[in-house]
Amino acid sequence: MLPWGYINNRPFLRCMKGFGLCLWRLNRFAEAEHVFDRMLGLNPDDNQGVRFLIDDVRAHEPWTDDGEKQ
Repeated sequence: MLPWGYINNRPFLRCMKGFGLCLWRLNRFAEAEHVFDRMLGLNPDDNQGVRFLIDDVRAHEPWTDDGEKQ
C-alpha cells in the first residue's frame, strides 16, 4: 500500500495519475485502465479521484481537457 497520508508517497501517486491520463489521451485505454486499477489497489482511499475517471476509460470515452464528453 502507498497511502496518501504519507507525504513521501504523494509524488509517486501524482506521477501515476499523470501517466494514466497521458495513456488515456493517447487512446491507450487498456494501459490507462491498468494504471488506474493499480492506483486504486495501492491507495484504496483514492484521494486523487481516480474512481471518477476509470469508468470513462473502461467505456473508451475520448479524453477531453474540459471534462466534457465528445
